Amino acid sequence: MYRVTTKLAAQYHRADDLVTIREYQAGFADAARAGDALAMISTNAALHAAIAEAGRNPYFLTLFNRLLDEGRRLLRLYYQSYGDRLPQQFVDEHEEIIAAIEARNVDEADRLARLHAEQIVAQIQSIFTRSDRLSVEL
Repeated sequence: MYRVTTKLAAQYHRADDLVTIREYQAGFADAARAGDALAMISTNAALHAAIAEAGRNPYFLTLFNRLLDEGRRLLRLYYQSYGDRLPQQFVDEHEEIIAAIEARNVDEADRLARLHAEQIVAQIQSIFTRSDRLSVEL
């Protein structure tokens, strides 16, 4: 879903979409600097929802919002695996994705979204295969 919504945003975004996307990215970057995992989770979801909104496809927007909501628990594990100190590289990935969207570079948006998703999946997979799994209060 990262890929399809990012590609569509690169094709169909409007100028006001970029303003909203950048606002959420600024909030995400602030949350990452503060090590505020709950704020990272909410601003990350809002950022990716805004990207999906910019893609102008209501089906994918609805589906992706459901997936983002369902994925919040996994994101908590994801951020905890970094000690709630997300490496700057992952904040920068969002910036690169936004730049590709703004440039209407569909291929680059797709490439960056794929790398972003693959990194998240690989980290989550490593959490579940480690012998010292994280303990999370539910």
